Amino acid sequence: TGNTAVDCLKTTISDDFKFDLEELNNIDYKNKRVITMTAHRRENLGKPLENICNALKQIVTEYEDVELVYPVHLNPAVRETAFGILGDMDRVHLIDPLDVEELHNAMSRSFMVMTDSGGIQEEAPALAKPVLVLRKETERPEAVAAGTVKIAGVEKDDILQRNCLTVKMRIIKWHTPLTLTVMVKRQEELLKLFFTHLVTVTNVLRTFQ
Repeated sequence: TGNTAVDCLKTTISDDFKFDLEELNNIDYKNKRVITMTAHRRENLGKPLENICNALKQIVTEYEDVELVYPVHLNPAVRETAFGILGDMDRVHLIDPLDVEELHNAMSRSFMVMTDSGGIQEEAPALAKPVLVLRKETERPEAVAAGTVKIAGVEKDDILQRNCLTVKMRIIKWHTPLTLTVMVKRQEELLKLFFTHLVTVTNVLRTFQ
């Protein structure tokens, strides 16, 4: 695709992948709707993260077939909030941060992804996973335009209303991977720029012959 983060998925994901943490290997990914979540951005610390965790707490409580996988950042402010709100819940897996390979495989087996990360907004759609962005804005507007991600913000009610457990009809649209046309267009622009400069340099060199 020309996107190295997306292309990397071809080498990290495997159907027979085994997680180092047995807790993740024991999840019934086929019969459970697993949500993989990352949330640790500085601007989300405090009340926003509390809202996010309370929204997930309600989701897990209301939907018995939902399990949450939340690799919790080592920042004490993040861990205090996450474990304080979600720590005593069944079907909630609060684990230490995963490496790239493990995170990719966790997302690939999930029903959907919730995140305040930037890169995951590109990676998860490439895996045909709907993405709910836990921020007020995104630096990936092309993903929003393509319908592969949806901005939920950081208010509890907004997250509850916009997640694809309740807005089921939108899953089909969200399953569309980040459009290759975006990458193709970028590549075309780069090639045009390259050849334009090449012609310019060639003409300059000819003046010295």
